[in-house]
Amino acid sequence: MEKLLVEVSKTEKVNYKTVSEGFNYNTECEYKEGVLVKTKCNVSEEETKSYEGYMSFENANFSYNFPEKAKDNIALHIGTFNRIIDEAKERETRE
Repeated sequence: MEKLLVEVSKTEKVNYKTVSEGFNYNTECEYKEGVLVKTKCNVSEEETKSYEGYMSFENANFSYNFPEKAKDNIALHIGTFNRIIDEAKERETRE
C-alpha cells in the first residue's frame, strides 16, 4: 500500500527548568531541523511560586510581559533569559 504521509519537517520541543537568584524559569524551546526557532519562559518566585512574568523569543524577536509588582526584577529576568537563549542556541545541531 502506498504511504500517504510524507515528512516535510521535524520539530522538537524541549522543556527546561532553571533556578536562579530565588526565581524559577520554566522554559520550553522549540527546535526545527536542529535550529532554535521559539522559546517561551514563565517566571515565578521560587519560595512562594507566585507569577513574576513571561518572556519569549521567536523569529529573532524578544517579547516580555511583567506585572507591575515585578518592576524591580525586570533587568534580572531579562539577563537570565538572555543566558537561557544563549545556552539553548548552543544546543543547535543544524542538520
